[in-house]
Amino acid sequence: MKTTFPTFICVFTLLLSVMVAMPAESYCQNKQASDKKKDDEEKLPEPEKTSLTTRDGVELSVVWYASNKGKKSPCIILMHDYLRSGRDFTGDGGLAVALQKKGFAVIVPDLRGHGASKKQNGRDKDLEPKKFKKSDFLKMAEDIETCKRYLVAQNNEGKLNIELLSILAVGKLSPIAIDWSVRDWSFGLSSKGMKQGKDVKSILLLSPEKSFKGMSIMKSIKAPVISGRMGRALPIFVLTGEKNASLKSQTRELEKALTRSRGSELAKESLTVTVGKTDIQGAGFARSKKGQELIHQFINLKVLSEADSLRWQNRAKK
Repeated sequence: MKTTFPTFICVFTLLLSVMVAMPAESYCQNKQASDKKKDDEEKLPEPEKTSLTTRDGVELSVVWYASNKGKKSPCIILMHDYLRSGRDFTGDGGLAVALQKKGFAVIVPDLRGHGASKKQNGRDKDLEPKKFKKSDFLKMAEDIETCKRYLVAQNNEGKLNIELLSILAVGKLSPIAIDWSVRDWSFGLSSKGMKQGKDVKSILLLSPEKSFKGMSIMKSIKAPVISGRMGRALPIFVLTGEKNASLKSQTRELEKALTRSRGSELAKESLTVTVGKTDIQGAGFARSKKGQELIHQFINLKVLSEADSLRWQNRAKK
């Protein structure tokens, strides 16, 4: 049978397309397999809800977001506001997941009397935060210390670096974060030369209130590690929206006090205060993309930049 020139062209084009398509299809399959393997390797651990018992018997409900960075992982404790719960940070779009995606190990407690942390050994009735006195709020420092003990255990298993610890607090309970950080820096070495404190390396406050139930940030910042009287001070980040006049005023007052105590040069390198042109406040920043970005940038600049000098250590008792 005679083959016309147009027919030859059609057959040649068909064969050429098959020859080209087969390697392309093979490449796509290999690329998909490679991408899937990479995704599997970088897949984040699922959040784990667990319970920790404080030394005074409170059953503390926490959500744990493990990191896949091992001994290089920074870690953070996220403290919710009064009459709120850890849910302000968890779930899709929350700060806990956002930081986990950046390589952080994150622990989110329901502080005593809040959320699912209502039970205390030896008490028949649930804890009621509306009935708390100053002494009850101060006991929340033990909730934070319990979270830190959990982080230290994870550190000793090589799952994070406790030397890269930050704490974030919201609103009325901000003084507790300051007080606990001062306490953390008060611990020296154990009798066997083991480090016991000085782990928290930055404090982040979202719409802080300077006083609540007899607790006062203005009193707490007089401690040397906060005031900078010893020539160094913990980096502090403050984020507030300008639309709330009271919170804006309190933030500016805190900024002024810290700048005065630290001196302009030290304050410049260790204090970041942002009053945003927004009506967002408190935990709202923890769910906003911009707020999450500012939080990560601060920790990255003030803590992670020092990672080479803050190397992992096993804190297990010998």
